[in-house]
Amino acid sequence: MSLLAGHDTKPAFFVVLPTPRDFSALEFFSDLELHFHTDPGFSYPEPCPNFDLSSYLEGCRAFLKDNAHIRHILYSHDLAGLLAGILCDKFDLRGPSFESMFLCSHKYYSRQRQKEAIWNVGIDLEDASSYALVDRFPCYLKPASLVLTLFQKQIKDKEDLIYTLEQLRSELPKWSANYQEIFKSFVSHQDYPLAHKQCVVVEELVTDASQHCVEAWSDADGTPHLWAITDANYSSDGNMAIDNYSTPSSLPSKMQATIVQEAFDLARAHQLRSSFWNVELWVKGGKTIITEINGRSASVWENLYQRVYGCSLYRAMTQLAMGKEITNEQRPKTCSDSISTVGAQFHVVSYDVGRGKDFFNFKEAKKINKEIPLEVFITPGTEIRQTRSSGYWLARFECFADSYHSIQKEANAIRKALTSKTYP
Repeated sequence: MSLLAGHDTKPAFFVVLPTPRDFSALEFFSDLELHFHTDPGFSYPEPCPNFDLSSYLEGCRAFLKDNAHIRHILYSHDLAGLLAGILCDKFDLRGPSFESMFLCSHKYYSRQRQKEAIWNVGIDLEDASSYALVDRFPCYLKPASLVLTLFQKQIKDKEDLIYTLEQLRSELPKWSANYQEIFKSFVSHQDYPLAHKQCVVVEELVTDASQHCVEAWSDADGTPHLWAITDANYSSDGNMAIDNYSTPSSLPSKMQATIVQEAFDLARAHQLRSSFWNVELWVKGGKTIITEINGRSASVWENLYQRVYGCSLYRAMTQLAMGKEITNEQRPKTCSDSISTVGAQFHVVSYDVGRGKDFFNFKEAKKINKEIPLEVFITPGTEIRQTRSSGYWLARFECFADSYHSIQKEANAIRKALTSKTYP
């Protein structure tokens, strides 16, 4: 679907597997010719049993072949990034290579690119003998390729491990089907044998650490540039779950410089070019421990960046796709002292099992939505099941103030009104 016409005067962009956020963020970019290549069977990030990835990719190829004036590509999530890499390789578009996108999206092979990776093993769910590779407990388990921390879990002991892996044998394939189809078609079995398996990563459990995200981009030469640093702030309820994401970062400037350099080195190791990316890291005892790298922007923070820094991530993404410089005026300030606004993104979370109406006040949500944008992920009849350590996301919203403390007070009042749960 094309949003705009007139390719004789405007730069033409191909948007891969667009999400509702892509549509809303790009809606006012009237200076661009935007082609949103949609598919009725695709939804993000849920399983898509009616989505035919092969047909979609073939449709992309045919469209780009018939519209040779389109030379720019946009994508905002992991699956779209993989397809974008395939199309960039095929049509020589400015953007990431498929292999770089694969390395970012497959967390086991991404770990192999790190200089000092934490202890980790790759497990083939269909090979029970590989379970014996795990000999350290407690530990942390996550699928090699997935989104939104789905099926990520702390593992207590061997019994817990076997139980969890057996559950994943039946649950994971419906969520990972699209990734597996891409990997089997485009990834070398000889070079990356676990990419053709239902793979999970079991690794060291990192505790007593703070978590942070470095958002950046690499230009056409692979040189990294900083966009912003965001803190992941943990819940005080003991669930080891992230309570909110806030920016600018509260880390000391010296540590910020350290994690930026670590992130830049990792991006180079993944051979990222003409791509936004972000690296999640822990800081523990003055040392940096890499969590993961994602080969796309954290587009979910577009509004945070706009409200705090006055900069549009999506505008910067289009500049990069066209090979244009992202100027200092178009990017966030890097000195926290010069920024007067603090922003944070919160999730309303449930650790219970039941129906949406049992845990969420939909009437109150309508009232709150008149004051601040509130993204609700459930309906009254939604079946809430626990598939990750961080709980089930019911809704999402953002708050802005002159201090992080003020933000917390406002957010806790909103979440209490929505769930009747007491927040500190």
